[in-house]
Formats: sequence, structure tokens, C-alpha cells
Amino acid sequence: MAAALDREVSARNASGGFLTEARNVVLLEPPGTGKTHLATALDVATARHGHRVLFATATDWVTRLTDAHRNAKMPAELAGLRRYGLIIIDESATCRSSKTPPTCSPISSPRATNTHP
Repeated sequence: MAAALDREVSARNASGGFLTEARNVVLLEPPGTGKTHLATALDVATARHGHRVLFATATDWVTRLTDAHRNAKMPAELAGLRRYGLIIIDESATCRSSKTPPTCSPISSPRATNTHP
């Protein structure tokens, strides 16, 4: 995947340009192509530029937001998330969709629960 990225886009993203431009970065590639590694690099680069970063799996986000909704705390949750310059949603989970609801197991990742002030 990294070879397919435009060098100018990569440099702009590494410098935090996507934040000042208020643009989303979406990494769509097959499993094993380095999306999590690239997201981690954006995480580190963004934190080095002084922005707060929150990194979690998609499964973690669904759980977090579902809990906030269920407990009538969604406005407070969303207000808290606005403190972050970058929120990374990583699909580092394996899901078995044959079950209802699907069963998801996070893949071990030390970055999945870390935040940067």
C-alpha cells in the first residue's frame, strides 16, 4: 500500500496538513497491507505536532458510543471527543458475521488503547 500512496499526499499527511485542511484520511486496502502501521505513523506524527490523538478499534468505538447512547451521555461523550485533533478508528478486529449479533475479537495491538496528550 505504501508504494501506491502519492508522495505529496503522504508528506502532507505526515506534516498534519489534513488536520489544518479539516480532511478525513481513509485507508482502504485488503488485510495485511499496512493500514494499521500507516495509521500509527499518522498518530505519532500528529502527536509530535502537538495535537491530541485517540486511537481505538472500530469495535471499541461501537462499544463506547453505544454505552454513551444507552446511558444518555452522548452529548458529553461527543464534547469530550472534540478535544482531539485526530481520532483513529482502526479495524483491527476479526468478526464472525454468521452469528447474530456478530462476534468480534480485537487483534492484539499496543496502540489500540493509547492516547497522546
